[in-house]
Amino acid sequence: MGVLVLSVTACGGGGGRLSKEEFQSQANAICAKYEKQLRALGSPSSIDELPDLVDQALEILNKEVAEVAALNPPEELQSDFDKMLAASNKTKEAAAGSRQPPRDR
Repeated sequence: MGVLVLSVTACGGGGGRLSKEEFQSQANAICAKYEKQLRALGSPSSIDELPDLVDQALEILNKEVAEVAALNPPEELQSDFDKMLAASNKTKEAAAGSRQPPRDR
């Protein structure tokens, strides 16, 4: 499931610029928290359960990305961090878009 790709994103809290070690420590701890929540969702036993599973995963991922965005990485990682956030948001948008009813042509 593509939406679960976000579970490997870096996460954290705000404040001044973090050292690389602080950034990694916070990212690892917070990502582990969200990975645990995503795993707890389990797998659907039927296709009918899939929409609810996606909704629950998106709720968790929205929280994760919010914590990611609050993190102030070291300057040397800022560019990669910004790219990661942009990719995470695109993945969230694609997953959310898959929940929209098809448009009439």
